[in-house]
Amino acid sequence: MQKFLNNLQEKLSFRQKPLTLAQVIGIAGIVIFFMMISAVIANENRPWAVRIGDRVVAVVADKSAAQAALDEAIRERAEACGQPVSIAGRVTFERAGRSDGPVLDIETFRSIIASEVELHTRAAALFIDGEKKLVVRDEQTAQRLLAALKEQYARNLSDQAVFAEDVQIKTVNAGLNEILTFEEALAFIKKGAREAQTYTVKEGDTLWDIAALANVDIKTLLAINPGLPPECLQIGQVINLSECSPLLNVIVTSKITAQEEIPFPVEEREDSSLYKGQYRVVQKGKPGKKEVTYEVTYQNGIEKGRLVLEEEILSEPTPQIVAKGSRLLLASRSGASGRLGWPAAGPVVSPFGYRGRDFHAGIDIAAGTGAPVAAAESGRVVRAGWYGGYGKCVDISHGSGVITRYAHLSSVAVRVGEQVARGQLIGRVGATGNATGPHLHFEVIVNGQPLNPVNFL
Repeated sequence: MQKFLNNLQEKLSFRQKPLTLAQVIGIAGIVIFFMMISAVIANENRPWAVRIGDRVVAVVADKSAAQAALDEAIRERAEACGQPVSIAGRVTFERAGRSDGPVLDIETFRSIIASEVELHTRAAALFIDGEKKLVVRDEQTAQRLLAALKEQYARNLSDQAVFAEDVQIKTVNAGLNEILTFEEALAFIKKGAREAQTYTVKEGDTLWDIAALANVDIKTLLAINPGLPPECLQIGQVINLSECSPLLNVIVTSKITAQEEIPFPVEEREDSSLYKGQYRVVQKGKPGKKEVTYEVTYQNGIEKGRLVLEEEILSEPTPQIVAKGSRLLLASRSGASGRLGWPAAGPVVSPFGYRGRDFHAGIDIAAGTGAPVAAAESGRVVRAGWYGGYGKCVDISHGSGVITRYAHLSSVAVRVGEQVARGQLIGRVGATGNATGPHLHFEVIVNGQPLNPVNFL
């Protein structure tokens, strides 16, 4: 074009006569025509901006090659998905401006498509209580997902399983990266929005300590840790303190028939041959049996309640008959209605009965060294002094074969044969004999047999 203009100027410079108006207009028209052709040619050589929606994703030199790359990417993803896919947004090609970015080769453009261009397809979305929660490939996958959740918690074929929430399956246009596999969707529903809190077992921990720490009861703790043996915790073992919060809760209603024991009743009958506080089994009780049909409700496998539907008695229980003593330990000589007085002030720190393999024939009352010890009832002193493992000891006979014993004394204030009154000082608390610390060991002996003193105090 520039060469043409130069030649035109050279020819005009040798012209002697001035140009006519028509000649000037003709020459100007020719110049404008060639300038337009030049602009068209220049525009044809400009690169192309590839737009998706309002965004320029790349600048390419060859529009046809770019369109072919886009078509190939869509075809490959459709084959991988097994269903049609489309680009999320309208694709347009426009001549690129300087601000649209550098020109990319086709291979770079292909990688841009793979990483930045979002592809959509028709899929099935799970709506829970009106809110879209997840997307799977199709409605069949969604139905299989819901069926798998119900089957997991159903215990029998006859069980009725429903969801606590309102669940709907809807067809939606979804991004390929939004679609979950069956396994991913199942795990996502179970995990939900909140993970379970856990606790790692340390040395000395018991399940009861852990339950108290988590502010839950033992039954709940065992329910959310199926198969956990309460007595065999291992250091480092991880225990769930709370349940996950799943997206869907499966409610299962099941009928269960079980045979159960009927506890036997206990009948007490007074027996004047026994002292008050003494009991003797006259007839052993025997539990009965019943068959009960329950309607049990479970939520995600954890029992939430049960309702008795039917109950049939298979065998009646046999009552246990117990003779209850009515005889006073002592005659009312002191006006105390046969009850003994407390020999020392303090709590019982070791009760009557077996301590491991050893039998403890009395009770231990906590008191400091030198605290006063009083006679539990009036009587005659039959022992006052050292008595083997009892250390310094006082025995008082109250008649009718009844003796009270006061052991581990630091000092004795009475003599053998002395008559003492109820509440009289007979010694002071100590730790003599087989004692690990100051306390009063107190026994009640009837006809040579030690009885639980608490029953007579």
